[in-house]
Amino acid sequence: MHSARRLWQCKRCGAQTSVSAGTVMHGTRMPLRLWFWAAYLVATHHPGISAVQLQRQLGIRRHETAWMMLHKLRAAMVAPQREPLKREVEVDEFFLGGLEEGRRGGRARGKKALCGVVVEVRGRGSGRVRLQVLPDASGLSDCLCEVGLLS
Repeated sequence: MHSARRLWQCKRCGAQTSVSAGTVMHGTRMPLRLWFWAAYLVATHHPGISAVQLQRQLGIRRHETAWMMLHKLRAAMVAPQREPLKREVEVDEFFLGGLEEGRRGGRARGKKALCGVVVEVRGRGSGRVRLQVLPDASGLSDCLCEVGLLS
């Protein structure tokens, strides 16, 4: 172990690595203990945890740091080879973004992002969900197939 920077160094080739290399924790200054607590909270908090809740639980000063940790952990939890939704699904679209002054109506775009959502119908409850930012609302089902939300 290379003591000054807490790196491991290969005796044969001299390559150096750290315990966080290649992980969501790579390049951050947060202690690993906080990362592991954050991962535990994200994985076990039902129905989910917000960045504000994570910030409070971990005692993190900056909201931006908690938000970054949360989004890195969420991205790491998505299975890259997940299979498309099957059977009966419900499809809808919505605009994501806050209220904008000087605009009227629920579909006033402005700086809002158009998102598509597909939910599997499973009895009385909802099943798996897929969300995707969409270029436009025309041909919504075609667009959702192209981005892999529907098969």
